[in-house]
Amino acid sequence: MAEVAEAMDKAKVIRLLEFFPDIDEEIRAKRNAIADLDQYYNTVSGIQYDGMPKGNYHAGSQTESRAMNIPDYVSKEIKMYQREIEALQKVKIEIIKEVSRLNLKHKKIIFGFYFDSMKWEQVAERTNYSDRQCKNIRDEALGKLLVSFQKNKVLTDYEIGE
Repeated sequence: MAEVAEAMDKAKVIRLLEFFPDIDEEIRAKRNAIADLDQYYNTVSGIQYDGMPKGNYHAGSQTESRAMNIPDYVSKEIKMYQREIEALQKVKIEIIKEVSRLNLKHKKIIFGFYFDSMKWEQVAERTNYSDRQCKNIRDEALGKLLVSFQKNKVLTDYEIGE
């Protein structure tokens, strides 16, 4: 089943900004899953004394590939996690890039509210604006981000998992 890419709208911009602080944790969880699978199926734990070139698991690459005995479904799962990590890293970079292009006033509000998870009172105190002004500035910033996110293929194509 081919999934249709979700059109970029203000709600998706907000979901991406709200998802940003969780990206590092998602990456860490996927790396841990890979490490767990790797450790479980790593049957090569002996020490190499022959001075031959070593693979990832301290065995020659031919020996390693034969000795690992990783089932195909596990290899596919590891590759899937690696693709997801790459996608998350790209999304994180693109979000930072697009937010960085905003003017300083908009950037402070977006960083404070979405990235630093501050309450409106804290954002207002940090920026010397009222709560209402901060919300208005955020709305302006979201409008600008919507335009830039729509032009960004990585952000437009990314689907946030639940």
